[in-house]
Amino acid sequence: MTSIVNQVETIRRQVSSDPGNVALQREATALIEQFSAHLHRALTWLRGGFLHEANVYSEDCGNLARCLVDVLEDADFCQLVAATQSLPTRAHIEPLVMAPVDAGRDEALVDAWIHSNVTQAPIEDRLACLQALRHAQPREARWSDLAAPLVDIAIAQVQDELEAIEASGDDDALQ
Repeated sequence: MTSIVNQVETIRRQVSSDPGNVALQREATALIEQFSAHLHRALTWLRGGFLHEANVYSEDCGNLARCLVDVLEDADFCQLVAATQSLPTRAHIEPLVMAPVDAGRDEALVDAWIHSNVTQAPIEDRLACLQALRHAQPREARWSDLAAPLVDIAIAQVQDELEAIEASGDDDALQ
């Protein structure tokens, strides 16, 4: 299946080679409306804190941000296809363009998180890795989602330790 970006690039070439073809312009309008829906979906995920998902979706579509820039810079195409006026601006897609950079910037933190899981590090260490990631990427919802079950495990461990101390009768251990 051809990606939406490849379809947009193809229709741009076709419209450029035959600018008077009204049927092509209608086809381009419909395609640009689909393209716009893909862009808005990726931007909605990004605004919701789903950086990774938005970036992967953009790449799966063939790099939505790059295609948008190409479309917006093609003045002749924009003049012939009115639907291009409903597309997001370059400023709107800046976060999508920066998503891979933002994700790469925190690669060491992600590697630490992965390592702590593979090596079965203590819960406290894994939670510390997630806390660092949550601080570095506050809009990335998955770090909070991953922390929730670990917090439950940590609480259960503390409760077990407290019960063991109470059962031992060692009052000094509680201090």
